[in-house]
Amino acid sequence: MKDALDTYIDSIDHLPPTPTVVVRLISLFRKPDRDLDEVVSVMSLDPSLTAEVLRRCNSAFYGGEEQVIDVFDAIMRVGFYEVYQTAVAWFGQQAISRGPKTPGLEAELLWRHSAITAVASGQVGKKMGEAQWGPFTAGLLHDIGKVALSSAEGTKYASVVSKAGRFGPALDHEEKESFGFGHSEVGARLLHRWGVPLEISMPVFFHHYSAWPENYERSCAMVNLGNLVAHHIELGGAADMDLAPAEAAMAELGLGGNDLIEIANLTQAELATLDGMFNFGKPAKTAA
Repeated sequence: MKDALDTYIDSIDHLPPTPTVVVRLISLFRKPDRDLDEVVSVMSLDPSLTAEVLRRCNSAFYGGEEQVIDVFDAIMRVGFYEVYQTAVAWFGQQAISRGPKTPGLEAELLWRHSAITAVASGQVGKKMGEAQWGPFTAGLLHDIGKVALSSAEGTKYASVVSKAGRFGPALDHEEKESFGFGHSEVGARLLHRWGVPLEISMPVFFHHYSAWPENYERSCAMVNLGNLVAHHIELGGAADMDLAPAEAAMAELGLGGNDLIEIANLTQAELATLDGMFNFGKPAKTAA
């Protein structure tokens, strides 16, 4: 049964397309014994995605003397996770760049922030000894609701961004006051409608919160920290990180301030490595 949020989303003319291949890849990556041939088969369903994977795997960083010629070869050359990163990043970049040209929602800044959050969230997952694909995916898509809201509200959304800033819980609150829904709620519902599992959609919904639903505390905390680390990096990456907003997530994961600084440094190093392959670009300064 549809509720008010579903009705609102149904009224939006230009939504990101359902990422059928990405959703199927997520389903495969949830299996500990994922099958290589099945991954190749799923990715081959989208010729444009396949072409992009090959292009990026033949980039200066991964390119060897011989060119990667198919998805199987790409996985053997760079690994399952790296090819998965490429696929999810390709979808995220397409969804954000094809959003409406709304004043106040600059696609380049939103993409950079999403990309940095993805890498940072993945680094938190790695620090916790957990698979990186989940927090990476949720981090990459955590602000996808902004694309939907800006498409629905146009210049009204620009006014909200001007008042509350481009990022942070203040924006989510102002969105709810103005439109009835915040970007985190809209984004999580979009993912749910696409068939994305709860370990991805829950962190998207709760990435601005300091308390999380049972069984999803760790996944939400990882993306919460990834988002905070991304803001830190975008604002210059100074060593004096403000730890106050991160206290609840650090307590949930058993991390301290030094751990967060280490994660920020590892994130910056990984961004430098992945810059060419994922078109992340150099982090831009943004409003907190």
